[in-house]
Amino acid sequence: AQDGSLRSRGVELEVAAQPLPRFFTLFSYAYNDAELTRFRERLQVGLFPPFFVTFDRAGNAPPLAPAHIASLWLTHRLPGGFELSLGGRYASRQFIAADNAFAIPAAFTADAALSYSLGHLKAHLNAKNLTDKQTYTRGFGATSVIPAPGFSLYAGVDVLWAPAAGTARR
Repeated sequence: AQDGSLRSRGVELEVAAQPLPRFFTLFSYAYNDAELTRFRERLQVGLFPPFFVTFDRAGNAPPLAPAHIASLWLTHRLPGGFELSLGGRYASRQFIAADNAFAIPAAFTADAALSYSLGHLKAHLNAKNLTDKQTYTRGFGATSVIPAPGFSLYAGVDVLWAPAAGTARR
């Protein structure tokens, strides 16, 4: 059982720009200073007979709350409805449980995308984790982590309510 509260202070910044015709950029950054201000965790430490101990986790960082997250996405709109995009995301180290015993290390991953718009349809091919870097999605319990997928390709078709500006029409 858990009981407590936390404090989170920070700032988020997002900048979207079109530095040149047909080139678009999106940059985002978030800083989060989070702390468990009052947090007690009751854990079972014995089985026969069941025995419970309450731990005070006040002052620790909350789980899965990196202090820094940043991303940059660059898109070039090509003639004929094609778009080519490249971007990356950084997340700083983050603890996987309230005891702060284990942490997911900081990681940077790079992604790319190619899309084609035709009227109300947009087909896309996304390549995630281009460098096949070993990263982790979250903790599983207090002492293990779940690996994120390595290099992956995803494809799909979106149906848009209204065609995007500048898309090819036939």
